[in-house]
Amino acid sequence: MKLNGGTTGRPRAATTDPTEDTGSLAADLLVIARAQREMYNDPLAKGLLPLILDSCFRDPITADAFSEQFIHRQRAATVKVPERAIVRGEIQLCAPMLFRAALPGMAPIDEDFERAIVASVLRDLRVANAEDVVAQAVRQLDPMQGGHHGEA
Repeated sequence: MKLNGGTTGRPRAATTDPTEDTGSLAADLLVIARAQREMYNDPLAKGLLPLILDSCFRDPITADAFSEQFIHRQRAATVKVPERAIVRGEIQLCAPMLFRAALPGMAPIDEDFERAIVASVLRDLRVANAEDVVAQAVRQLDPMQGGHHGEA
């Protein structure tokens, strides 16, 4: 994500194209956070944002336009950051399962392993209490089985 600066005295605005690949997950996220900090602290944005949000609440066409032109682009930009981190090997999800499936004599790919992989990714992303977050997700996805697919 790069910042556009003008020479007309207009405020700088964050683009939603995360073309800047800094080479690390933390730095990529920091680029986005800094751009958003600058944008949201800009006096013009501070004045306009409440007006835009008010218009969104009052007018569905404005809400749709804001969602498509701003919110969705921001999300799409942010999604690319962990994708690049996976490509760089900073976040691993598939490789442990692939190796376990392909190599003879490895332990089975069971629910405990599945949960361990997800918790590992969450820890890599610095999610606090990763195991608890995974347990909550299991309860959300498998409420009738108490969190285990095979239990009655």
